[in-house]
Amino acid sequence: MDRLIFIVEGESEAIFINNYLIPYLGNKHGWNMVMTTQKITTNRVKKAKGGNVGYQYFKNEIKSCARPNHIFITTLLDFFRLPNDFPAFTTNSKLVDKIEEAICKDIANEGVIDALHFFPYIQVFEFEALMFSNEAGLRAAIKNDRLFDKIIEIQQKYPNPENINNGPQTAPSKRLEKIYNYRKTIDTRIVFNKLSIDEIREKCPRFNSWVDKLELLVSNASEK
Repeated sequence: MDRLIFIVEGESEAIFINNYLIPYLGNKHGWNMVMTTQKITTNRVKKAKGGNVGYQYFKNEIKSCARPNHIFITTLLDFFRLPNDFPAFTTNSKLVDKIEEAICKDIANEGVIDALHFFPYIQVFEFEALMFSNEAGLRAAIKNDRLFDKIIEIQQKYPNPENINNGPQTAPSKRLEKIYNYRKTIDTRIVFNKLSIDEIREKCPRFNSWVDKLELLVSNASEK
């Protein structure tokens, strides 16, 4: 059976993939593909995983996953704080596709995994952007009306959640931290329990394009 592995940075991203995105794909297109998440290992001696990781750690994780046959690999990485040792690194969010292409080319050139089985995805500007896709998700986490009004102001200011950012202190997570006591791992469950994948896809074009690729992959596996 084919296997799809999501390489992620931290626990919150793993929760999102395991609890929401994988069930969405499986229930919609069948469960004829094994889908799992794996956090990037940053210290094998201490068995430490996750966090802001350099490119070599990332590449090592890809190599450790790519050995068996019938393996497909994708990623969920944040563009915000992406280390500058990644191929084609840039701070220009309009060139994120170029970083993804450069990663894919570098991995393929080393013979780790070919481009048909590996498609990296970088979220602009970061994972928390998805939380702004509707009001109900963050409303479940923020009970104070005055504080929640600030969320509405942010949502109305930007054409889509993936555009929420204009400096180092204004990424989605930074905005949430300034508004209330944002607890990333806990609030991931609270927010996405009220927010569907289809709602995110409707508001976040890059995320939607990524899920399109995942759907095609899972759908093809179910037809084998």
